[in-house]
Amino acid sequence: MIFSQTTSCRIVSPPTNKTAKADHDSFTSSSDDDDDDDDEKIIKAPRESRKSKRKSSCNYAHASGSGSSKRSKLASGKGIQVKTESTESEMEEGFQKKRFSNVNLTAKFPYFEIVVKKSHKDSIFVPMGFARETGIIHEKVIKMMSSENRSREKVEIHRVNNRVLMVKGWGGFRSANNIKVGDKCSFTLLNPNSHGTMRLLVKKLPKC
Repeated sequence: MIFSQTTSCRIVSPPTNKTAKADHDSFTSSSDDDDDDDDEKIIKAPRESRKSKRKSSCNYAHASGSGSSKRSKLASGKGIQVKTESTESEMEEGFQKKRFSNVNLTAKFPYFEIVVKKSHKDSIFVPMGFARETGIIHEKVIKMMSSENRSREKVEIHRVNNRVLMVKGWGGFRSANNIKVGDKCSFTLLNPNSHGTMRLLVKKLPKC
């Protein structure tokens, strides 16, 4: 006789653990909250970064602008090149004004005073105002006389641009009268109302 035995198994679900479920829900909720916080930080971070970038760029632009302003002030106050280095014509103009600062056109015999420079070796300028008022500007030749030895020399008058030059004859007169660089001389017109050849009396003045 053969007996058969059947074994039956019953699967029993584990008891529900409310505490574990609560912990699980709490963990899930906490994880979700943390994710939200992280998302918020990630969103805010670029904004803060952009603000800081804009602020830094503005500061940089402001600094650059102030730097440019300083450079422009340095460049204009002649930039060193525009303030300390003027053109030859500007230097000459300023020098002429200083050189011919002592001009008297109201005296009975008009005159001007000048300090002899190295550039006056072969020619010398006449103040434009003096040349116009006295009429020397229209002359071709004048007579130059010395107050010391009464030597006379014919000197040619040339007009160069807006200036009047006493050229040919001046070099010889200067050498004959021992007029040196640094000497201050007066040039007095002796016949301002004459229609003849104009005469200039040259006199060396005492140094101050």
